[in-house]
Amino acid sequence: MSETVDCRNHSEPNSIDQIDRNAVRFSSLEEMQAASEAEGWSIEYRQLQAGALTARTVAGTCGNISLLDEYASQRLEIAGETPQECVTVLVPACEGTEIRVNGKSLDCRSIFLLDSQSECQTVTSQDTHVLSMHIAKSSLLETGRDLFETWEWRAGRDGTLIEYGGTQVQHLRSLMHAAIYQPVNGHWQMEQASTLLSVLAAIINQGFGAQAQTKHTSAAESLRTIRCAREFVEANLTEPIQINEICSQSATSVSKLERTFRRELRMSPSQYILVRRLDVARRELKLASSNGNQIARIATDCGFNHLGRFAGAYRTQFGELPSETVRSS
Repeated sequence: MSETVDCRNHSEPNSIDQIDRNAVRFSSLEEMQAASEAEGWSIEYRQLQAGALTARTVAGTCGNISLLDEYASQRLEIAGETPQECVTVLVPACEGTEIRVNGKSLDCRSIFLLDSQSECQTVTSQDTHVLSMHIAKSSLLETGRDLFETWEWRAGRDGTLIEYGGTQVQHLRSLMHAAIYQPVNGHWQMEQASTLLSVLAAIINQGFGAQAQTKHTSAAESLRTIRCAREFVEANLTEPIQINEICSQSATSVSKLERTFRRELRMSPSQYILVRRLDVARRELKLASSNGNQIARIATDCGFNHLGRFAGAYRTQFGELPSETVRSS
């Protein structure tokens, strides 16, 4: 467990500052990703907003439940996968946090669940603070609440958004936080895990029964569009990319592609292409030797034909010039 302490304050924190002393801070997404993977989480982070990043995480366990508390000061795109035979649960940690998970909006009144080995694509807002956990399916079945009979994982691989505005979501958030920041051992830990599972099962059964299965088709369509577009962009980052080519691969119109990207990723397709090219360039620059020819070659390989514009866009995104990245590597 990463720098977890036994706090005397058993209330849920209402600001990031209250958990600062427990959090592991990172100055780059690479550090944050390495720390998450070390705790058993399959996560890839991408920064979508220009500027310096402040990121903090705390990981913990409660029985066979794996928990992660994440905060990031800038907008991120986070990709991950639920472990085999597990369920992943995402819960906004505080008021004001809003994210989109697999094309669906998640706020402090709701939770998001993903089935075993499902892919998760999350786009955060600025100053996003989220609690996550992996739970074995067998543990949920042991709650005795006919969970699978009620829910049946009907949302498929894209996951289920449960909008349940009662006090249960707040209770679940408090239990998850307590499991990370006030860990207990032995019989007390088993009791804590059992309570957490029971509250989650109640939310699933009551929340899913109360909400209609609306917007699922449109959400799945948006996710498919984004996925197809991203796959095409990733395969052609070093080549000129026309928006109509992306539309052809995604089987959608230019206007619909634009709307989908702005709704799901909060940026246009062109901006997304620029961000991804800059990400690749930064990765290559960290491995490059310190000379101007290397920088020019990397810029060209990543689809930038004008070195000055590349340097300007790079500084706007990462807060430093390409040459500074090379020197600091």
